[in-house]
Amino acid sequence: SKRRVVVISGAGDRRDEDIRDQTRILGGAFDEVVLYQDQCQRGRADGEVLALLRQGLENAGRAKAVEEIRGEFLAIDTALARLNAGDLCLILIDDVDAALAHIAPILDTLNDPEGLDGTDEPYRVYAISARVLAANGDEQAESIRKKGVSLLQERADRISDPALRASFLEAHQYPGLAD
Repeated sequence: SKRRVVVISGAGDRRDEDIRDQTRILGGAFDEVVLYQDQCQRGRADGEVLALLRQGLENAGRAKAVEEIRGEFLAIDTALARLNAGDLCLILIDDVDAALAHIAPILDTLNDPEGLDGTDEPYRVYAISARVLAANGDEQAESIRKKGVSLLQERADRISDPALRASFLEAHQYPGLAD
């Protein structure tokens, strides 16, 4: 992967050193860290868990960018919006079902024949969505992947010049769309 991004918070009922250790370890493996605070601080003061997570990143070997976000879903959206082809994003959350429900509306858009018309990189959206769904064992992953491949091929077929067509296809090679 080109860039590694992690989304993380900490449970307030853990020891201070354990909270710091989470980001100390991740700071050596990820380029960007999105820290978030959710509603459940488990007995900690506002901002206390974020401060401990940030302390763990003080001597991070790899992480060069750190951002604090209030709210789990906003943190997820922030990280996903920044991804480029080839990037890796690890999202560490408490409630997997709620997070999947949060991103579920994109499936309606992806399944709509005109859902991504006008977007800058619809193929990347299909590729990322297919990979996320596949990683979660969702049966829709393959149909979303095929739709992205089909859309990409349809657009490529409209380019009459073979060299330009090949260049277009090469520029839009996204992990997750490969046959």
